[in-house]
Amino acid sequence: MPMKRRLLFFVVLALGLATACVGVHEDEPEPVVPVIDPEDGSADIGTRFFHRSLALEFTATWCQYCPNMAEALRTAQGQRPGRLVEIAVHYADDMAAPESATLSDRFNVTSYPTMILDWDSATAFQSPDPAPMVWHVDQRLKQTVSGIAVDASLASAVRISVKAAASGNYRVAAVLVTDGIVAEQAGYGPGFTNNAVLTGFLTDLTGQALGSLEPDAEASREFQLPQPSSGTRIVAWVFREAEGGMLVDNVAQCALGKKIDYRYEAD
Repeated sequence: MPMKRRLLFFVVLALGLATACVGVHEDEPEPVVPVIDPEDGSADIGTRFFHRSLALEFTATWCQYCPNMAEALRTAQGQRPGRLVEIAVHYADDMAAPESATLSDRFNVTSYPTMILDWDSATAFQSPDPAPMVWHVDQRLKQTVSGIAVDASLASAVRISVKAAASGNYRVAAVLVTDGIVAEQAGYGPGFTNNAVLTGFLTDLTGQALGSLEPDAEASREFQLPQPSSGTRIVAWVFREAEGGMLVDNVAQCALGKKIDYRYEAD
């Protein structure tokens, strides 16, 4: 290959690689205001409970490619409205919750970003691609799930109620997440807005036992709320015992001072 053509080849290759390395931006992205509980595809009454999946996004402010995973999640949420509930688990930065390191160890997270769906380590992936999330949601929609309701309108507590769709042993878990935290982000600079940041657990990591429930049986638990900061809301989910451990059966999110009832599929 002539020298000039060889140099041109490497210049084009370098430009291609630079373009592929999305995540380093000169301009800060516009802050995204999370939609807490869209009405799309839901109904007040029906035969099947509305299903949402829990998206554990392991991230950090020192990770310049982590915002790409958040962008992929927003894309998936747009394609499947109301189906993916985010918790951003920050690690080794100023937003890391006390439980963040334990969660990272539990799921053997060694690369950032990492996305894990419905508490299932087998779903873990690092590529900022909405396709695995959309595929997971579509697979879960074929399954029957339990209903979950959240009452965060109480003075200093939250009540979480579960209606079982199948016989089994159930547990319920709840966390606080905070929106609108502005911090410096590697690759973006100062002024980056972080949403759904895990603030802390209201239960143990594996939740609180509801016991053995039969179909249509209901159980509730109340948890005390610490003094919340601005932009804080509740994410709650129900575990159902499955082969290999406890997996998330359904999840809901609720702003403090509000409550959401059981939701059903519009079919």
